[in-house]
Amino acid sequence: MRSAECVVFPMIRSGATSGLGSRIEALRSDHARLTAECARIREISRDFELPDGACTSWVTLYAGLAEFIDSLAEHVRLENDVLRPPEPGAGADA
Repeated sequence: MRSAECVVFPMIRSGATSGLGSRIEALRSDHARLTAECARIREISRDFELPDGACTSWVTLYAGLAEFIDSLAEHVRLENDVLRPPEPGAGADA
């Protein structure tokens, strides 16, 4: 994530193209890893299903995790779509 803020976005703003493609691909690879890790958290938590008798700490933890993961997913989607939108006619995974 820091790479986007410190390297990729400044390269785009400056108009630099040398090495940009590989940096964007690395960023997208990071996004895929983060997406998989978030899916694993959802799996482990049964999609943030609270245990019976959950205390305030559990409720707060699960609500915060759900909000963080939703925000991260939107961040990843925006970066992927803005930095390199899918090709016309490509599948949703492009």
